[in-house]
Amino acid sequence: MEAYGPLLIGVDPAHMGADRTSIAWRRGHKILKIESRRNLTTMEVAGWVGKIIADEKPAKVFIDVGGLGVGVYDRLQEQGHRNVVAVNFGGKPTEPAPLGEDGRPAGGCVNRRSEMWLPLKQALEAGAFGLPDSDALQADLTSVGYKFDPSGRLLLESKADLRKRVCPHPTKAMPSR
Repeated sequence: MEAYGPLLIGVDPAHMGADRTSIAWRRGHKILKIESRRNLTTMEVAGWVGKIIADEKPAKVFIDVGGLGVGVYDRLQEQGHRNVVAVNFGGKPTEPAPLGEDGRPAGGCVNRRSEMWLPLKQALEAGAFGLPDSDALQADLTSVGYKFDPSGRLLLESKADLRKRVCPHPTKAMPSR
């Protein structure tokens, strides 16, 4: 699969402990590479992303602001990086749930994380999205379980549930939009 279009960067910040900060480089329907680091402070993540912005001039940088990422986002905004976009993985989906015959929501996704994951899954199944050849990435992508809530909305397995199954948190598989 050929990479095309503007460079987009996705950032899933983490702090200390088992989780890792992961950054994905994407052009069109292809992830070019993913880099991960552990035990970074908010300012270290902001510095890493700031250097990527300066060196590689991405069109957009999407940062998960649902936790410590808000500090990374704020710091980059403070530094004048206007191509940085806040995305709350745990927030509401951008697309409203379709309505059922009874007029109530039926289907769709519970949160933004699920909403970003679903089209990636569908594109991978259709052979319409390229990934780096990485055993770690493949393990991360396939480790996350999912279910549907009573309204038929897609809900991905939580970090806490993944940890209960003794699974590392799949930050390499975070979607970048």
